[in-house]
Amino acid sequence: MYGSGVGCAMGSVFSQLSTKSQVTLPKPVRETLGLAPGDTLSYEIHEGYAVLRKATSLDVSHLEALQLTLSEWANADDAAAYDDL
Repeated sequence: MYGSGVGCAMGSVFSQLSTKSQVTLPKPVRETLGLAPGDTLSYEIHEGYAVLRKATSLDVSHLEALQLTLSEWANADDAAAYDDL
């Protein structure tokens, strides 16, 4: 359902969060973002709101590389050394 979004050229659509914290993206959102099953979404978190967009292959590659890099610090010695910071 469309509403009148402030500062939004295409208006607003709404969906409801399930008890499992899941949401179905409304068709206008899927169509606008060109989403298909299996696509990855990116959430840009701000204070009080978030921006949802379709993740690019560069976004996904960067995230995967970053996760591998961060895992080198994921051991018990590091946790003991840095948990109180």
